[in-house]
Amino acid sequence: MTSAAYGCSVGAPIAYAWLPAEHAAAETPVDIEYFGAEVAAVAATEPLFDPEMARIRR
Repeated sequence: MTSAAYGCSVGAPIAYAWLPAEHAAAETPVDIEYFGAEVAAVAATEPLFDPEMARIRR
């Protein structure tokens, strides 16, 4: 993993990580290591954003 933070506009944590090609398809469940702990995640290939800012305005 190269970086991680909470994505306020999407309401979820976001992590950027290197994945082998066979695990990089969108919606593929993966486990990533974060500070020595395995964390369940889902691969995404599209940018994660909330173009209408609907989540942040709640």
